[in-house]
Amino acid sequence: MIKLIGTDGERYYSWVIEPGTHVLGRLYENEFAVPDKTVSRRNAEIELAGSGRECYIRDLGSHNGTTVNG
Repeated sequence: MIKLIGTDGERYYSWVIEPGTHVLGRLYENEFAVPDKTVSRRNAEIELAGSGRECYIRDLGSHNGTTVNG
């Protein structure tokens, strides 16, 4: 099981990632929604590939960028 954990500085978010491609962003239509104005509407795409142990993240042109582990 792979978990995505993040914070907006006030709240912590945690999701289990299923195999496939998912979008993280401020919009509630995204699989991983973070309702914070510092997060773009469609911020990043997360892909869980292979045997479910390979995880990739790609910024979708967000103004604030995307960081991993910091």
